[in-house]
Amino acid sequence: NYIQHFAFSILHSQFSILAAYEGAISQQGSLGVSYRYRIDDAQDQLHQQVLEQTAFTRFASNDYLSRSREEEHEVDVHYSHAFPFTGGAHRLTAGGRYNYRQLVQEQLQAWDDVTILNDTFTHRTHYGAIYAGYQFRYKTLTAMGQVEYRYSRMQQQNLHDVLPMARVAWQVRERHTLSAQYGVRLIRPTFIHLNPAHVKGAYTDRNGLETLVGTHVHRVSLGYAFGTSVAQTERPALIKATKSSAPPMRTSSLGTPNVRGEVSLFYLTANDGLTAIWLEKEDIRTYIWGNDGLRHAVGLTPMVNWQPVEELQLHAEATLLWDKRVAAAIHKQNEHVGIAGQLQLTHHLPYGLRWGAHCDYSYGNTLDLYSYAGHGVRAGLMFGADMLRAKQFHLALRYDYVYAPAVHFITPVSYTGATRRLLPNRHEIALLLTYDF
Repeated sequence: NYIQHFAFSILHSQFSILAAYEGAISQQGSLGVSYRYRIDDAQDQLHQQVLEQTAFTRFASNDYLSRSREEEHEVDVHYSHAFPFTGGAHRLTAGGRYNYRQLVQEQLQAWDDVTILNDTFTHRTHYGAIYAGYQFRYKTLTAMGQVEYRYSRMQQQNLHDVLPMARVAWQVRERHTLSAQYGVRLIRPTFIHLNPAHVKGAYTDRNGLETLVGTHVHRVSLGYAFGTSVAQTERPALIKATKSSAPPMRTSSLGTPNVRGEVSLFYLTANDGLTAIWLEKEDIRTYIWGNDGLRHAVGLTPMVNWQPVEELQLHAEATLLWDKRVAAAIHKQNEHVGIAGQLQLTHHLPYGLRWGAHCDYSYGNTLDLYSYAGHGVRAGLMFGADMLRAKQFHLALRYDYVYAPAVHFITPVSYTGATRRLLPNRHEIALLLTYDF
């Protein structure tokens, strides 16, 4: 009738705590409460090098030493109520969420060994959300919808957003399901986009804009799934995936030997993307942010889980994405085809032990109007154990070798180049402890 969950994780320079409770409060109703805390101290050294210049002749290179400390608190409360009836079921869900995040970032910059700059920014974000959803299931048809209202407070800006989501799934026959889904994702502006942010360098002048709103990415997808139930590898919500971290993995209970696959075709579009409008005069590059960026993207995502024997599980997935960003105001567009893939093996041993290996690869993903990512690799090993009599205490230790991708950029009129980490090779160790009451 209830689930209680507590976990904490230490990952590289990141520490996280998650506590969650969900239990039945009536025959049809259940209540859930969760709290998550995360703190992340990061340091990065970057080198920006101009490869080809036309009109912008003075600027050649730029070194960054960036240090940041991010702290986050999140509380979520939700209630679910089921209404069974002959041949199907209804379910209503409603809840609320509050998130507070503070980011302190310090940048030490050396422009062509001419000037040393020391800038420190503090950015605080508050957002609250309330949401309500409805799910209907009748025989082989399942439909669900959800609407979320989100309020965001950043610097001097207040944002109000409504984010809908809808999904329909139809089991055509046993082991074969078709689905369609639509949703809207919100990408908020960061501290560098908003007033009073003003970053002035030896050859650059960057200005925030207080009237910016978030980018609304609309996503439509069609999916096909086949196969029987399979134990799927999941990444828990304890640690959010970032450029510098990937959480340890847990696996659900084993099923019978089987195979399951899924393929999804999706389309993304946005017409209010954050875009830097560039002006260059006398070798001074000045720009200000705006909400006039257009984005169109089409992607294909295949995935397969294969369990040849009960103790062994193989997982593979990939994404092929064509992504185009456009800024009509400056007659500039950036178009690339990006790929990303993941291979993963998990082997369960006697006495609740398990080990696994994984490898992630990506290349060419469009980052914004002016840049795209180079080759990136993450590979490593995971060792875990389920302990105590009821196997309710879980321990996982993960090692990753990370090769961080370079960022390749091209400006509207003057130069092309790349930003690379001075130490692109990184070794990360993560520890995850979980106790289920």
